[in-house]
Amino acid sequence: MSTDFTQKIDLQKLISHIKNGDDAEVEREISLMRPVLVNYLRFSWRAPKSDAEDCAQDVLADFIHKVRNGEYGGDIHFGYLVTTCKNSYFRLYNEQKKETGVDELSYVPDSGSTPFEQIASNEMLAALKKCIQKLDEMHRNLINALLENPEIRAEELGTRLEISTQNVWVRRHRAVKQLSECVRKSL
Repeated sequence: MSTDFTQKIDLQKLISHIKNGDDAEVEREISLMRPVLVNYLRFSWRAPKSDAEDCAQDVLADFIHKVRNGEYGGDIHFGYLVTTCKNSYFRLYNEQKKETGVDELSYVPDSGSTPFEQIASNEMLAALKKCIQKLDEMHRNLINALLENPEIRAEELGTRLEISTQNVWVRRHRAVKQLSECVRKSL
């Protein structure tokens, strides 16, 4: 039984409801989107629950505001909100990192985590670190650069690594695939 949640989410329908002032339908559509965005941040980027909820809420509120002001309305899909939410979390994470002085990407489980989830998260992080070390130098440098600065532009990263912009995307895809397979085998 595989359900593709993105089929239930129609951003064009949300935009239409916002423009028509149908607040009940806007809230219904938002109630479908918010948990998807929160879970994406929690499980893909290991965001603490409270940070994920804040980012998702801020992104959705900003989106509604911009639609009402006529800034959006064309060919936008749900992936746009996912990317915007991810970028919002990265900005928040970087701000928190600057305030606390913590350099290393580390996961601190939120207070709602069970001991099993905390152990699983720590095992996942340890496996990921080992798998990054197993990558060849080019892929390892690429992944480390992306971890250091998630919002770095491909052009800048290509210049830094002395490869073409297109090659950045190809190598990133290969590195992520290798990491995914390595972590899966390690766990």
